[in-house]
Amino acid sequence: MHLVSNKLNETLQKINEMEQQIKDKQKVIDLQINWLEFDRDSFEFLKWMNEKRQLAQSEEYGNDLEHLIIIRENFLKLKDEVNLCETSRYSRLKKLGSDLLNAKSPESKHIQKRLDD
Repeated sequence: MHLVSNKLNETLQKINEMEQQIKDKQKVIDLQINWLEFDRDSFEFLKWMNEKRQLAQSEEYGNDLEHLIIIRENFLKLKDEVNLCETSRYSRLKKLGSDLLNAKSPESKHIQKRLDD
């Protein structure tokens, strides 16, 4: 009976160790998934920002009043789009990046650079 009890305790201990290893691996996987999401989304966001910056820096001038009104409407649409995106996408990416930095992601240098960009 003592032998069975010892084997049961050893087995339970091994199961607990394996469960902890699984949890540790899951944390690593979750961190990697978050990093990949951050990398993809921040790259797309920077690309989008650059496109909008080029559009905003356009030196197109109106030839007449109608053309000027169209340019103004396009600028106002751009302004609204940037403001909407700035509050949602930017905030989400900033939080995800901060969470990754706090979790001491192996990609911390890249994450910090992307956040700075």
